Order: sequence, then C-alpha cells, then structure tokens
Amino acid sequence: MELRAALAIREKALPAGSPAIAENVELIGRAELALGDLAAARISLERALQIRQAALPPTSLEVARSLRYLGEASEAANEASEAADLLGRAVTILVAGEAEAPELSATRFALARALAGAGKADAAITTARQAREALSSAFTSEAAAIDAWLASQASQR
Repeated sequence: MELRAALAIREKALPAGSPAIAENVELIGRAELALGDLAAARISLERALQIRQAALPPTSLEVARSLRYLGEASEAANEASEAADLLGRAVTILVAGEAEAPELSATRFALARALAGAGKADAAITTARQAREALSSAFTSEAAAIDAWLASQASQR
C-alpha cells in the first residue's frame, strides 16, 4: 500500500510523535475502514489519536478529527456506546474551536447515528437536527442524507 510507504518515509524524516506522522497513520486507518478491515482500522486510528493527544492541545481540531474517525470505526464495529463517547468528545472540541459547518455537521450526524445505536433515540434525533440546521444550501447531498435518516427514524417510532 502506497500509504504505508509514505508513512515509512515520514517516520524516518520526522521526530517520533510528530503530528504529521499521525496524519499518515489516520489516512491508513480511514482506508482500512473503507475496505471493511475494522480491526486494523481501529488500531491505526487509535495510534493516530494517541500521537495527536501527546503532541497537541486537547482542544485541537486535529484531535477532534481523530476522535471522529475512531468513533466512526467503533460505530461500524457495532460499539455504539463507545462511538457515542468518542464522537461526543469530538463535537465538544469542534464547537469550542468554531469548526466549519460541514465538519461539525458530519461529526454531529455520526454522533446521532451512534446515539441511535446506543438506544438513545431522542438524543439522536436532536443531534441529527442540529447537524441538519448547520448546513447551508451549498451542502444539498449532506442535507439530503440527514433528512433521509431523520425520516427513517420517524417511521421507526
């Protein structure tokens, strides 16, 4: 995998624990997640989070991104409560850091799905609505995905 070759180059060129290394590790984890290798994805994403937490302030948007992707991996592994915890922490950081609407909305929507999986339907609906409200008309596909999810939740009640 070319991402692993790029990581090896960065690990040789940069000091151990560099946030730039976490960036490569996270990309590998996201690729593993997309390929359905949940165990490998979680290992990579946990490593990226550990590097960032050691090197950056806890309020860093990069830490929030690592929490988001690890949360999404946990959700995919049917660990809804763990996913909700990780994604909730990410949302808190993103709100405090005034992250851009698309990133905050995507993280809130992932949190809503995790909350639903954890049996917290009311909190899930509220969170999904917050995610939807943050999107402008420029993000129609993201908004449509949230609208469809909200409709499916209403039909399950």
